[in-house]
Amino acid sequence: MTNQKKTKTSKAKINFIIDVVLLILLFLIGSIGILIKYVLLSGQESWEKYHQKVELLLFGWDRHQWGTLHFILSAIFIALILLHIILHWSQVKCLFKLTIAPKTARIILTSLFLFICLLLLLLPFVLPIEINVVPTGQGRQHILESEKKKSGPEPQGMEQNHSPNQKHQPEIQGYMTLEDVAIQYGISADTLKKHLGIAQKVPNKSRLGHLRRQYHFKMSTIERLIQKKLNNPSSP
Repeated sequence: MTNQKKTKTSKAKINFIIDVVLLILLFLIGSIGILIKYVLLSGQESWEKYHQKVELLLFGWDRHQWGTLHFILSAIFIALILLHIILHWSQVKCLFKLTIAPKTARIILTSLFLFICLLLLLLPFVLPIEINVVPTGQGRQHILESEKKKSGPEPQGMEQNHSPNQKHQPEIQGYMTLEDVAIQYGISADTLKKHLGIAQKVPNKSRLGHLRRQYHFKMSTIERLIQKKLNNPSSP
């Protein structure tokens, strides 16, 4: 009898700890979701708010890195929910039998439930994704300029402030890799590494946001280098 009590007490403690962790994860996932949605704005939203190209970071992480953490915490949350169900499986079965008495109905509903869960899990991999290729130099800034043209011509004084190459202004984000920049702007990854002081052994698939924190360069340095390349294609 004593051993049974100890077992029940230990199981109750485990359940309590799991519940506390689940509650903390729930609020943490929600907090990061709010952070990504309303604080670390997307490129177009940040442009509309700050009227210039900015990089929004929190503790050195951009919205894509926080998004990765959000995904990891969500996976942990789901795993703990499944563990919680396993630990309460006898209660689940008992309540299920009391709610739906016919065995055939329980089998059908269980099969349908598992099918829906599997379908929801696989949906991101099977849904059709729309892919729109954006030409070089025609990113968010180009879209915003097009919207301004639709709304009416700019005042003459403001129009004179635009530089001839403004529509070709490079747009560099922390989630981009050295390889992405090399392909999009026609400048070799080795050249980027050389000008940014990055070791040549660093993989070309390394993200700029991570490299920026490690080698302490600015995104504007890359943009100036690309702009120089665009203005003078024959330059090394």
